[in-house]
Amino acid sequence: MKFKVIFLVFNAIIVVSFLFIFLIPFFMLGWDYTRMFWAENWTVAVVFVAVLAGLNGYFLWNWKLFTLLEREDWYGLIDYIEDRVFTKKRLGKQHLRVLINTYVITSQPEKITQLEQFLRENRPPLVPRFALHLGIPHLLRNDAGDMKSYYGEMRNHPKCADREWIDWSYAFALMLNQESENAKEVLVDLQRRTKNDVLALLTLYLLDAFTVSDNQVNNIVVERKKRFQSKYTPEQWNKEVEKNRGNLQVIVLSKLVRDASTWVFSDGTRAA
Repeated sequence: MKFKVIFLVFNAIIVVSFLFIFLIPFFMLGWDYTRMFWAENWTVAVVFVAVLAGLNGYFLWNWKLFTLLEREDWYGLIDYIEDRVFTKKRLGKQHLRVLINTYVITSQPEKITQLEQFLRENRPPLVPRFALHLGIPHLLRNDAGDMKSYYGEMRNHPKCADREWIDWSYAFALMLNQESENAKEVLVDLQRRTKNDVLALLTLYLLDAFTVSDNQVNNIVVERKKRFQSKYTPEQWNKEVEKNRGNLQVIVLSKLVRDASTWVFSDGTRAA
């Protein structure tokens, strides 16, 4: 198995490297000097052993997790992590992230909702830390009121993670809720500060709905659209989108990303 091979090769390389360093004084200056050298620098060996033990402990502790991931046994992985989370209440961030990703892979967004409720009852501080991940069912549900309530709560939380994506989702909810002016305000602010080009494009795509009624927004959209065209070819942009596939929001919004990508290059040319 690939994981086991990597584990064994990793240990072999580390041990051989240490032995090489350990024996250099012996080959160059003899055993007496080697004994004196390591008597004075024994802490180096202790630190090495501690680090090696820690890394191996991490791998062994998560052995079943890595094995299930390698096999792509998604339902086995869900059973394993759900037991740790819901039964044993071991709410490690890594396991929660893997569990949510696996729910998405297996098309079970309703289970993310159950996880959100569980965290709210048992570890409330984790909810804003996983705000974007836990928001996926709210986004897919397409209920404007529910989306506005959830993303509004999260964006106002001081420890909210992925705040820019949360802001975009909140603006999207406002648009669905027919609160156009408030949505426009959030989007205009967001396009000024985001450094993520995928998020910037989605923001411009929503702002395009206001270009007819607002000349300032129209100028922003036209100028930023030209900037995209000058920075990327369609092929380069597709590669940029692929780089962002690690973000679940990009995967969930894949159709909207495709539509926005078509829109930004819709004139068929690149700006000079």
